[in-house]
Amino acid sequence: MLITGTILILSPILIYAAKSHWLWLNAPASILEQIGATLHTKLTNRGSSLEDVAIYLKETNWWGVFKTNLSGFFYRYGYLFFGNYSGCNLAIVENALRIFWPFLMQVSVMDRMIA
Repeated sequence: MLITGTILILSPILIYAAKSHWLWLNAPASILEQIGATLHTKLTNRGSSLEDVAIYLKETNWWGVFKTNLSGFFYRYGYLFFGNYSGCNLAIVENALRIFWPFLMQVSVMDRMIA
């Protein structure tokens, strides 16, 4: 249980480090962003730039806002599930690993002693 907890605590840090190092891991987020732009263009017959969306939302009714929210799903959740986390940098990951590394080594030694 201790090993599982440690893995669950450290996995976001390792995922962030991997996405910072290998940018191709962010590819699903850009694919979902393209899907959102295409869907917005098809549903609203307008461009997908921020200015076009702002003008469209001022001129439309609730049905237009609903269609914009449908296409916005891909923008929001693409980066939530696959995107890079903003505000973090590699120094945070290195410092976290520096803090947790002795603990991880101690856990692996204890596992060998138990087995």
